[in-house]
Amino acid sequence: MSYPISLTFYTTAGLADLRAQIFSKVNVSVGSAISIGFIEPGAGMYIWFGDAPDDLEGGVKIYSAAAPADILAVRDIAPVEIEYVRTIRAGVVGRSVANNSANPTSIVYYEPDNTTVEFTHTLTDTERTVA
Repeated sequence: MSYPISLTFYTTAGLADLRAQIFSKVNVSVGSAISIGFIEPGAGMYIWFGDAPDDLEGGVKIYSAAAPADILAVRDIAPVEIEYVRTIRAGVVGRSVANNSANPTSIVYYEPDNTTVEFTHTLTDTERTVA
């Protein structure tokens, strides 16, 4: 099983040789470089749509095939995120509750019965920031 991910980034306009490489948390490549899934909706603004393997903890890096050592963008991939997406896609989330509405440190997601805990997501300082 895999789950969908996307990554938006900005670089030189008109690049036709972009690649995405998924890697593990110890920076070992997972699979081959991916050359599909890139769109350029604006001059130099790109979005990559792809799939990450189930239960992968690591990330994806974007580069041009002409200069593979120059990383243009990177995005982390975490098991909690995968579980959240899997849960949402399966439609099995009941309610979710933050442990403190003013400055939450975690969010608990429940099964549809609203009593059984599906999983708990611990929030980082960045995730707690409310705009």
